[in-house]
Amino acid sequence: MESPPDPASDPGNSVSEPATPVRETPVNLETLRKADHPAPVRRQTCSSTNRGNGAASWID
Repeated sequence: MESPPDPASDPGNSVSEPATPVRETPVNLETLRKADHPAPVRRQTCSSTNRGNGAASWID
């Protein structure tokens, strides 16, 4: 009977909240890098296949 309220408790949400922003941080860095190098990204836009591989290489 006390199981349902447990997950809804504050501690449960607290653990989930910090995990979300932490993962969003790396995503933001990748977006900034892409905006920093608009020239290479545009060149690869010509080739759809190369664009995927090239973008991954730049982020790496």
